[in-house]
Amino acid sequence: MKIFSYIFKVFALILVGTFFACREDLPSEMDTSDKFTVINAIRIVNAGEDGDEILEGTINENAKEIAFPRIDPNTDFSRLRFEAETSDGARLEQNVYAVEFAEGVYQKDIIIKVINAPRVREYFVKLEQKVPPIGAEFATYSTFDFSGNPLGAPLYTEFTGDLTRGSSFDGEHVLIVSRATVPHLLKVSDLRNNVVNKINLNTTGVSGGGLFNWHSGALANGHVYIGNLTGGAALKLYYYDAPSSVAQTIMDLPVTSVVGAAVRFGEVMSVNLDENGNGYIYFGDNDNTSTDMLEMIRVTVNNHTVISSPTRVKPTSNRNLRALWKSFNRAGNSNYYLYTNNASPISVVDNAGTVSYTMKSGDGYMDLKAGDPRVIEFNKARYLLVTTIPINGSVPSTVLIYDITPGANVEEALMQFDNADLRNPVFTYGLMGNTNAAPAVQTGFHITKDGEGNDDKLLVYAGGNGQGFAIFEFSKKDFDD
Repeated sequence: MKIFSYIFKVFALILVGTFFACREDLPSEMDTSDKFTVINAIRIVNAGEDGDEILEGTINENAKEIAFPRIDPNTDFSRLRFEAETSDGARLEQNVYAVEFAEGVYQKDIIIKVINAPRVREYFVKLEQKVPPIGAEFATYSTFDFSGNPLGAPLYTEFTGDLTRGSSFDGEHVLIVSRATVPHLLKVSDLRNNVVNKINLNTTGVSGGGLFNWHSGALANGHVYIGNLTGGAALKLYYYDAPSSVAQTIMDLPVTSVVGAAVRFGEVMSVNLDENGNGYIYFGDNDNTSTDMLEMIRVTVNNHTVISSPTRVKPTSNRNLRALWKSFNRAGNSNYYLYTNNASPISVVDNAGTVSYTMKSGDGYMDLKAGDPRVIEFNKARYLLVTTIPINGSVPSTVLIYDITPGANVEEALMQFDNADLRNPVFTYGLMGNTNAAPAVQTGFHITKDGEGNDDKLLVYAGGNGQGFAIFEFSKKDFDD
């Protein structure tokens, strides 16, 4: 027993000795009560356009962080003034700070120091301008899903059997163009309620069109365009002024008069028209016997129905010449277009196909099979929308949306995106259909406005052969306080 008592005393002496040894190494602030460097309260005293607003800070002493309410963007940030209540004898190293916000950036962290010689303590101050958040809220959304994803309704039957190669979306309708059935429209208002009610188009006079009388389609400003699939025959384009209209043949073009031996055009169609119905329509060459399938036919469109100037367009790059499932989409109202196919990366081109930038692809970059890319400008933010192409040996389609807001224009935005440390999508959704040998995919979007004409809702569409389709509705970002 005495042995245990002796051991205990020795152990106690060691602990006491260790305590005093460590105590001598502690910061002297622990020993000197009049040298604390603590902020007890802090405020900004010159916020607002007139510099007369006072904002109280919230202090997290454990994290050494200070948060302020959002600040009027008209504040003079070149001389932001702080006042603080501190420990006795302590003071802010400086009271006035020049805070710079980069273009398009509304949050900024600065470090302020409290001095009580010889002690110094740092606090992180979080500042945020009081401006409406930009872009869409992707964390919460509504889905009207008729794809292979089990979370939605059953896959829309028209997309089975490799029969539907064309679809389109304009916010009011979805257009379905199947080889086996009459082209038809579905009202988005019906789909919201999980109701499928086909509005068949009148196909009187839609005939003599080569391999298939109708094969691709698009919606533009409430008008409907249907194209055939050539096979040595002429490339035809039919126009409907409204869903109930009779088709007008607005183009009957012998393709050999434009591009020589190529014969299989109309597998896919990219329609790029402004609100007045002026612009271009592109038809890709999907002749799988050809050794060069980059070429496309471009026609000029005026007032929705006047077709002229058929021209051979061949994007200039060293990409895969055996590429199919092309798309050629204008980025907003700019002079930039995005071109791609199932085997080549996305390129920024002009309307004649001249490449100014080609995106990086592969591990960590954009999927090489990212199809039908579109640029969305919504609530002062910019996004890139793609749907991956489910070619045989690949995987079913995935809908991907990326934030590409930084950059003065589309080309610069994609360059900055490629060079960014992180390139994660802000939205991902699997259509989960089947992979196939004819993996045509389509994307689309529509923006609704509020009573003051500002962006309010963003609707995004994605569909594809064997995949079905889905519509997603996102709200604009708003203040969270």
